[in-house]
Amino acid sequence: MNSHIKSVGVYHPQISKQNEDFEKVTFLQANGSGFEKSSKEIVETFSKITEIRARTIAKDEVTSSEMGYHAALDAIQKGNIDKETIDYIIFAHNGGDMSNQHNFYDMIPNLAARVKGKLGIMNPDCVGYDILFGCPGWLEAVKQGHLFIKAGGAKRVLVIGADTISRVADSCDIDSMLFSDGAGAIILEETTGINGVLSHKTTSHCQEELGFLKMGPSYNKELADTGFYLKMDGKKVFRHAMENMPKVINACLEEAGLEIGDVQYFLMHQANAKMIKLIGKKLFETHGIKEYDEELMPINVATMGNNSVATIPTLLSELSTKKLNDRGIVAGDVVVFASVGAGMHTNCMIHRF
Repeated sequence: MNSHIKSVGVYHPQISKQNEDFEKVTFLQANGSGFEKSSKEIVETFSKITEIRARTIAKDEVTSSEMGYHAALDAIQKGNIDKETIDYIIFAHNGGDMSNQHNFYDMIPNLAARVKGKLGIMNPDCVGYDILFGCPGWLEAVKQGHLFIKAGGAKRVLVIGADTISRVADSCDIDSMLFSDGAGAIILEETTGINGVLSHKTTSHCQEELGFLKMGPSYNKELADTGFYLKMDGKKVFRHAMENMPKVINACLEEAGLEIGDVQYFLMHQANAKMIKLIGKKLFETHGIKEYDEELMPINVATMGNNSVATIPTLLSELSTKKLNDRGIVAGDVVVFASVGAGMHTNCMIHRF
């Protein structure tokens, strides 16, 4: 028994925030002091390093569960699915339904239950729960859904990833320009064919790595009492990803009995373009290949930003609908999914379509 991706859904927030919008921001360092460079110079440097030009931002009244609902409905409709036959709804996120007015988390009832209610699913045997696993959360939720199906505990699983990460970004922190909002979803189904999940692997490093991505006070001392904001040690996150993502991907390739040349696409977590390209370079070098075709690693972070758990399903949706290239995904394609994030967790899954 195996599982395969039946359909993909997506929700794109309607606001596109451009890099130029940050040029009026007064950026601060961790100690609260300013920078010698102007904000315009900081933004230009940021753009060159990350290749991010814009990011999608949810409207004030739109929550993570609302976005997740729309992505789920899209996947259900595209797959022509009877919603009452869904056995599990697994919702990956990192902050619940955050308001744009404050960053207190609203997670009761859980977001999967909210989506089930909004979809109007009456079947009590459809179980909804959330997973909190940093940016790799959606991919880990897919793995859990796969294991439910493989064990005979489910035949159809709805997996959602949605976040409004922009609402916990510290506006005076340069890293705030990375983060965005969005949602993606898939229907995972039972299959007995040769297609579907071929292998998966997850690692967790939770010692000094715990502090690489965490919540902390604003760099602006005047906002000390307004709650915690997402804080990142970018250099350490970068080094951790460079070290661990190729290892996890190679472990998955070995488990699946595949060579790197058997893969049509690598769908990586869209943190920033520079990191994705350098991880790709290192990955191929471990196989004795000095150069690789960048089309193997599609990138959409330039206009989407880093929307955490939603980056991979959003990328998958755009690829499958030929928005990223004319080829899209065809039957028989082997696709590697890989992510890294707060924890620090790293995961990978290989799927044949």
